[in-house]
Amino acid sequence: MRVLVAIAIVSVLSGVAGAETTEETLKRGVRAYATGKFRDAVRILAAVAKSGADTALRVRAYKMIAASHLAVGNRAAAREAVVALLGVDPTATFETGRFPERVFVLFDEVRKGLS
Repeated sequence: MRVLVAIAIVSVLSGVAGAETTEETLKRGVRAYATGKFRDAVRILAAVAKSGADTALRVRAYKMIAASHLAVGNRAAAREAVVALLGVDPTATFETGRFPERVFVLFDEVRKGLS
């Protein structure tokens, strides 16, 4: 019985110790995007965007989600990500040089459509 309790405690503690922070998840999603694994990036970053993380992390996640969707030709999903981004932070912008031009074009279209 003691052995089973000890195993259970070790299992719980190792799960807690190995838990990934929201910021680490964001970094993993950014790496997926940077290596061209856009579908993986969307899946990983969605966990950050929908979490209770602070606004800055969620904004960054939604930007990367939008760019990832555009990279695979899913403009409708990219549009939804931009709408969600602006819902989290209406003053958000995309940084020049960090994203392809098509991201800026979509962002401007969505922002003007919401005005």
